[in-house]
Amino acid sequence: MKIIWIDNKPNITIREFFRVREESQGFPKIFKELSSYLIADYLLSTEDEILRRIQVSKWKSRENISKELNENNIYILLNRETKEVYFGETKKSLSKRYPVKQKHHSFDEWTEYCIIQLPPETSEHSRLLVERILIAAGSKLFPNILYNDKPVLDLGIGLTLKNKKK
Repeated sequence: MKIIWIDNKPNITIREFFRVREESQGFPKIFKELSSYLIADYLLSTEDEILRRIQVSKWKSRENISKELNENNIYILLNRETKEVYFGETKKSLSKRYPVKQKHHSFDEWTEYCIIQLPPETSEHSRLLVERILIAAGSKLFPNILYNDKPVLDLGIGLTLKNKKK
C-alpha cells in the first residue's frame, strides 16, 4: 500500500506485491465456500427479511459431509439409485451429526444430501416442527412402510420415504 498526500488529502494506491499459488494455499476457495452465507446481507437485514431468506444448498455427494459446519439445519438425504429419501433436522452441523465413519440409524445407503439452513434464532421446537411437516408431507407423496396411506406417487416413478417416525 502506498499513501501520497495531495492537497492534504490521502491518495491511496494498493498493489499486490506477491501472490501465493492457489495449490499451496490452505483454503484456496474460502470465499466460494462462505459466499452462499451472505453474512453482510444477513447483518443488514431486518428480522422479517432474515426469516424469509433460508439458504438451500445444492445436492452434494456424501464424501463432502465433513465440510459442513453450519448449525441449525433441516437436511434431506437421498439415494437416487434406490429411489429413497430421508428428511431430518439437527441443531449440530451435519459433519458432527453424521461423522464419516458413523452409520445412519435408518438409512445408511444415502449417497447425496441437501441442507436447508435455518436462521440462527430458530428454536429447537420450530426446527422439529419443520422436520415433522416434511415427513408428514413426504408420507402423503411417497410410499413408506410405516404409513398406511396410499401415496400420490407410486414406487415405480417416485421415491420411498425412509423416515421411521412421524
